[in-house]
Formats: sequence, structure tokens, C-alpha cells
Amino acid sequence: MKTRHIILFLTFLIQSSFGQTAITISGKVIDESFVELPGVLMFANGKQLMTTDFNGKFQIEINKDIRKLDFQFIGMESLTVTLKENCNNLEVVLLNETGCYFGASKQKVNRIRKRRFDNRGKLHKTAYERGIFLSEFFCGEMQFKPYE
Repeated sequence: MKTRHIILFLTFLIQSSFGQTAITISGKVIDESFVELPGVLMFANGKQLMTTDFNGKFQIEINKDIRKLDFQFIGMESLTVTLKENCNNLEVVLLNETGCYFGASKQKVNRIRKRRFDNRGKLHKTAYERGIFLSEFFCGEMQFKPYE
């Protein structure tokens, strides 16, 4: 009887090791003023996965094959994040959508937006130094989307 239990346990252990198809990702979403954002929508493959809680935090279990997550919030520029290997703590800074570029060309607007986009690394580091984020560096890759 004892041998059966050991064999059953080892079989379960082996299956769970090889059959892991899901990963758990937790994190926090803030704006560029370091304010936590409740209700941020998170999407993968066009399907809404969840929203952040009242403190801007989230925890989700997703399929290992999902590599891109989209974050959207009213009044903020959406952000697409490509997950790196072993990225299980995803801390995101969303930028305010400054939609008043009166008279500026599309190229100029994209240059301004790109400059702000590139500043996210500094914002992330400042959030870490203030104790808002747990990690000093962003564990994914962000993609800038110019206006077309």
C-alpha cells in the first residue's frame, strides 16, 4: 500500500513538472505621477483577461504561450508589453494621453510621444526608489506605437 502511494505521488510530481502550461504573473500599474491605477484593463490576443484592483495591483495565471499583454485605461496611452522569460513581476507605468497637439504635424507629435515613452525607464526606477515597485528594472519589452 505504501509503495502505491509513493508511485502515485512520483507520477503526479513528474506530470506536474512537465505539464506546466500556465504561469502566474503579478504586478502593479501606476501613472507617471506615481498614482496607483484601479480598473486598468489587461488584454491578451484581443481578449480581456482582468482589471487591476483598487490599489492598481493584479495577479493572473496565463498560458505560457502568451507573450504579449496590452494595458488600457481611459485617458492613458495604451501599452503593449512583450514578456521576457521568467518575468513574473510586471510593474507598469502608463502615460497620460496628452491629446492636445494643436497645429503640430503627425511626425512632431510622434517625436514628442516617443520622448515621453523613452522616459518610462526613469519613471520605473524612481517608483522603485520610492518603494512603489518591487523591482528596479522592467522585466518586459515595451513597444512604441506611433500615430499613423
